[in-house]
Amino acid sequence: MLEVIDIKKYYNTREKPIEVLKGISFTVKQGEMVGILGPSGVGKSTLLHIIGTIERPTSGEISINGFYPFKLDDRKLARFRNSHIGFVFQFHYLLPEFNALENTMMPALIYGINKKKAQEMAESILSEVGLSHRLSHKPAELSGGELQRVAVARALVLSPPLLLADEPTGNLDTSTGETIHKLLVELNQKKGITMLIVTHNPDLAKITHRQIHVKDGRIVSPFFSME
Repeated sequence: MLEVIDIKKYYNTREKPIEVLKGISFTVKQGEMVGILGPSGVGKSTLLHIIGTIERPTSGEISINGFYPFKLDDRKLARFRNSHIGFVFQFHYLLPEFNALENTMMPALIYGINKKKAQEMAESILSEVGLSHRLSHKPAELSGGELQRVAVARALVLSPPLLLADEPTGNLDTSTGETIHKLLVELNQKKGITMLIVTHNPDLAKITHRQIHVKDGRIVSPFFSME
């Protein structure tokens, strides 16, 4: 489903280029939940941003279901990203002036889906993440776990085949984090969504099917199971 092919990323500075990723390659099958592990500053988030097409690599390529998105111009790439890739970050990034339903509708509205249909889609996914009773609540009225559930719903409202999560429980207490872990597993099993999860949390890593370890911009171990 996903192929990452010799991804390299350099950032130019006045002194010399900084090598962040030094040739990352791996494949992920449809429906797999894969953990990306490693110390801070080794390029995990940069790798996730490239897989999510937020950043372009210096060299290398990715393929999603046989399609090479970096061949698109920026406008078409943004549309592809919106419909094919969902994002969940450590911070929820919900818009404070909109309620849970309106925040969840945003990707569908941006994609051009009419308001009525977008609302139906948002209500459906919010129900799946257990928030059908909180549709009209704004972010300030929601708990940390509820905020992250809305963020997950927003990421999945267009039913993308790929979900990318960057420290999705990093701002949550242990108990609340565990509820998000269970939610991700349920969505993975029920919907068959392929998931890549960057995490420092060993409990979150354990729920993934496979893990890769990144160090100094390279994969330092092949995929292995923590079971």
